[in-house]
Amino acid sequence: LGFIGQIIRAWLQARWPRQYEAHTELKREAALLSARMQSTLAEIAVFRDETVRLLYAAMRQLIAARSLGPSAELARAYALMANMLAVIPMRKTCNAWCDRSLEMVEEHGTRLDKAWVYCRAACYKAFVVDWAAMDRLIPEGAAIAEEIGDRRLYEEAIVSLGVLGLARGRYESAEQALLRTIQSSLASGNAQSNTWAKLHL
Repeated sequence: LGFIGQIIRAWLQARWPRQYEAHTELKREAALLSARMQSTLAEIAVFRDETVRLLYAAMRQLIAARSLGPSAELARAYALMANMLAVIPMRKTCNAWCDRSLEMVEEHGTRLDKAWVYCRAACYKAFVVDWAAMDRLIPEGAAIAEEIGDRRLYEEAIVSLGVLGLARGRYESAEQALLRTIQSSLASGNAQSNTWAKLHL
């Protein structure tokens, strides 16, 4: 019932956005905190493979971020929701959300925000077989993540590059990406990235 309530609220917010804007500084601070908290909960749900919790957190993240207007948090929310809804026939909406997330993060995001959105947008682009966009976004996201020291995001990016390379028959570059993931994960202690890479070698 909670999830259905979030869907209804998101629909109402999209239809009458001004009614849900965070007009005061206090409301903006609360919405910002909520969006960031739900983003973290969504990430946890992804790694724990909890689909219902992921959908619920992603929807709440979108609602909170929309009340802020154009922002890095809304860019992240759009990128995540594009991936979440890609499995159902909402291609026009998902394309729009993905494109908006990329445009918004360029204007409002930090380098970390850009790396995160690039990697999530690349996953969506791979789903819709836009290889050119994926080939540009994943390496850019990985490079930024490596430069700023976000090892987990860097490993996510390069292991995705390896897995998607295998799907496209680019075996040599895929193997290199997976070996880089293993090497990095041994240094970081990230067993998840290590296991995922080894499963595909």
